[in-house]
Amino acid sequence: MSPIHLTDRKVVEVSGEEADHFLSNLLTTNPPDAEGQSVWWALLSPQGKIAAEGLMGWNGSAILLDVHDSVISAFEKKLRMYKLRAKVNAAMRNDLSVGWSPHAVAGDQNVFHADPRGGGFGFRVIAPTEAAEGWSKERSTYEAERIARGLAFLGSEFAADEQFPHDLAMELNSGVNFKKGCYVGQEVVSRMQHRSTARKRPVIVRGAANPELADVMLGERVIGRAGPAHDGKAIAIVRIDKVSNPEAATINGQTVSLALPSWASYAFSDSSD
Repeated sequence: MSPIHLTDRKVVEVSGEEADHFLSNLLTTNPPDAEGQSVWWALLSPQGKIAAEGLMGWNGSAILLDVHDSVISAFEKKLRMYKLRAKVNAAMRNDLSVGWSPHAVAGDQNVFHADPRGGGFGFRVIAPTEAAEGWSKERSTYEAERIARGLAFLGSEFAADEQFPHDLAMELNSGVNFKKGCYVGQEVVSRMQHRSTARKRPVIVRGAANPELADVMLGERVIGRAGPAHDGKAIAIVRIDKVSNPEAATINGQTVSLALPSWASYAFSDSSD
């Protein structure tokens, strides 16, 4: 099986003697310890909301980050702004493409990073764009695996500056390092963690048919938003404290059920208000 081409994701390369230090001071987590590994990162606004997110991993002495194309220009601009006098080079690699594969695929030009999200989400593949021309453009397998793991991504389930890292459960999927030093938006994220104030979480929707983003309702109350459905399933980010009956939710008037990802340490619970 050839990799699935994720045409909506772009590659940014950060290199230089201070690359590791620079990203550690900017993103929600540090670069991984070794090649072949990856971590889920986010760049936050000062208010703690996600401006960009993706995976990052080493390629030799450089760090490769994949970013959704809807925010790539803003992400590059922020890297330049925060760079100041740091000894780093940060540039979009238009000559590289991003793919996904359930397993490592042989190829001298392929760079593989194991994706730890959701208990193990295959491999991110980065290769020269010419080599990626033969990759599959059919995303159904990728979307099915992503939804089965309850993974909400920018560009699919939400837009920039809408959600906090806890709303995606990033702290449960290698995406937030609470032991590291300061980074943009850290105060908000740390406060949510220590006060246990996270109420919105990703859930799996079954019986969904919405082709676009849509409200998730419970009775007359909007409890969240669901991303586009694939084969009757979708990912929604919902207020889990408002879910009194996960079998009674609706999207566009159609009854759907809500389920927690297998890795979730949170639970549905109804508030009295």
